[in-house]
Amino acid sequence: MKFLVTSDLHLPTYYKEFYESLNNINEKIDFVILCGDIIDNKEHIYIKKLYYLLSKKFGNVKIFSTFGNNEASFLLNGEKEKDFYRKEYNFINWLDYEYYNLGEYYLLGFEGFSERTWKMVNIENIKEYYSKKLENIFNSLNNKIIVFSHYGLSRDTVFGDPAPEWSLYSKYIENLIKKYSNKIIYGFHGHAHHSKNYKTKINDTEIYNVAFSLHRKPLIFEI
Repeated sequence: MKFLVTSDLHLPTYYKEFYESLNNINEKIDFVILCGDIIDNKEHIYIKKLYYLLSKKFGNVKIFSTFGNNEASFLLNGEKEKDFYRKEYNFINWLDYEYYNLGEYYLLGFEGFSERTWKMVNIENIKEYYSKKLENIFNSLNNKIIVFSHYGLSRDTVFGDPAPEWSLYSKYIENLIKKYSNKIIYGFHGHAHHSKNYKTKINDTEIYNVAFSLHRKPLIFEI
């Protein structure tokens, strides 16, 4: 199976450039992964426009996405915003600490978190809560896993971005990837628009920062 991965399109910002990049793809794509921040500042009408682009290019392709900070606030109203997207744009499979069975593989999507957002600082034990939630999923799955998140999965793939490192990724998540790397074949994320490195390896797991601003095109992988 071949699949396309990208993030941080911040539509309408990269709409034209993304459209043009699709024209250079001549391969059959079995599914699409979007690692959040599809839109900019909740300009959610562009989710439908993105769906039309992908459907026109790839036909009735499955699209999976998680939530970025531009889709759902990291404040307390974030869960209501996520419910809105699930209902209004149900042609996308939204995964938020949830997984999808691809047959030989599982696809696990989650928003992730950084070290010091408002929510992380002000809600007691919130990092431990989300980390435990992921750990329970990892323990429950027997087949190999493809993980995708909005926030960074490793320090290496956010390093060099001008934003503060604490706002880009969490060591909690990186340690989980390390612990379960025998199960996780790929990890994809965005959020760090201008990192110096876009790929690394954590034990057996290949990690990629797929932010559109880094590559100016979606990336294609095969399993």
